[in-house]
Amino acid sequence: LQLHQPVPHEKQAPLSRTTVRPKKTKEMPVQEEAGIKFRVQFEKTGYARFLSHLDLVRIFERACRRAQIPLQYSQGFNPHPKLSFGQPLALGYTSQAEYMDVELKPSFRGDLIGQLNPFLPEGIRLLKMKPIRTKTDSLASVINVSEYLVDLKSLPLTSAEFERALNELLTAGQIEVRRQVKGRQRTINIRPFIQEIHRESDRLRLKTRTIENRTVRVGEIMSYLLRQQLTDERGLQVHRYGQFIRRGDREMTPFDVLP
Repeated sequence: LQLHQPVPHEKQAPLSRTTVRPKKTKEMPVQEEAGIKFRVQFEKTGYARFLSHLDLVRIFERACRRAQIPLQYSQGFNPHPKLSFGQPLALGYTSQAEYMDVELKPSFRGDLIGQLNPFLPEGIRLLKMKPIRTKTDSLASVINVSEYLVDLKSLPLTSAEFERALNELLTAGQIEVRRQVKGRQRTINIRPFIQEIHRESDRLRLKTRTIENRTVRVGEIMSYLLRQQLTDERGLQVHRYGQFIRRGDREMTPFDVLP
């Protein structure tokens, strides 16, 4: 009787230690559809003068959502509304000349001022707007002149004393103040940042300039005039009534530079 011999198994090739993975295809970034941009002038009065910059961003974002105005948001892990503002306003100051650039989704076809104002808190109101049709520099980088009115009625200084201090300021070539800069106390000459200053009855009208991203605070000027250090500028009654872009001898509003 012939026995069948077992058929030997075919020798298998050893498994490779290298795992072959399928090639990943490079994902192209999603191109965001370009939005429509507006430059807006608004006022900040009453109790709104105590709102910080971050408060303003949240207020405008919430008001747009309630008014069903479609804000455009940045891309990434932490998207934020595309809002940019001009020179910061000191806490406690009022203003009729605050500026903001806002970008909306291209589907928006409404009246921005008419739709948004009813949903803004008391003291914040849009005054004027203009479309931005070309690429423009940020407001904060181009606004370099601000105009203020300071109420003098409640200040602890006689008229003669104030006039004397004002004349000294006008003739001074250098006015040094101590300022906290990057955690260190430094001496700063604020005179170059004061473009104009004069008294009108019980008000002080002054114009400041920004040079190389630095400027002077109204509180620093008033500390010099009052001969005392102001620890809290919120006690001053200061109103900003203009922000301008100075190029050469010409001063323009942020609307004037738009085509």
